[in-house]
Order: sequence, then C-alpha cells, then structure tokens
Amino acid sequence: MIKPAEIKLKGKRNLFILWDNNFESLIRLDKIRFHCPCNTCRKDRFRRSPYYIPMYTENQIAVKSLNTVDNSAIRIEWNDGQVTGSFRFSFLRKLSLKKAAK
Repeated sequence: MIKPAEIKLKGKRNLFILWDNNFESLIRLDKIRFHCPCNTCRKDRFRRSPYYIPMYTENQIAVKSLNTVDNSAIRIEWNDGQVTGSFRFSFLRKLSLKKAAK
C-alpha cells in the first residue's frame, strides 16, 4: 500500500501529499470537503441533484487542524467547526487522480 511520506497544507486552498513512491498530489480543499466521508455529508450529497455544485466560504475550507489517524488516514477539523470523518490515504490517492470532476 502506498502511504504518504509528507502531508501539508499548501497555501489556503490545497493539500499537498508526497507519496512514498515520490508521486506528488495537490488536492483542492473544497474538493476534499465536498467528498467528506461522514454520514451527514454523505446523506446530504445523496439528497442533492447530481448537478449540484457547492459554494464554500473561505471559513468552510480553512483547516484548523490536520492529524494522522492510525497511519492510514487523516482527520481534518475545518475552521467552521466541522470535524469530518477520517479521509483514508487510499481515498485521497484516488481523489488526487480525478482531474476535472469534484
């Protein structure tokens, strides 16, 4: 399994991940927030139209804290108080490979 060698915020809008195979990912924070794995967010996405495009405020995509969970995921606490579920490394890797879609 490929794991991150380094994870850090890059500017105010991106998460940078250097994987242990030297692949670099730059994932927009709004894209990560949109794909939140918690039950509340998943239910909200299910209820919305497939054409729904969320408009996040700066506060909603600003990261308050970023912590590793069990060497297999990260937990993000957003500045607006939302503490989402854990984002597994495998999920972040797949998300980083998606080009145009959110």
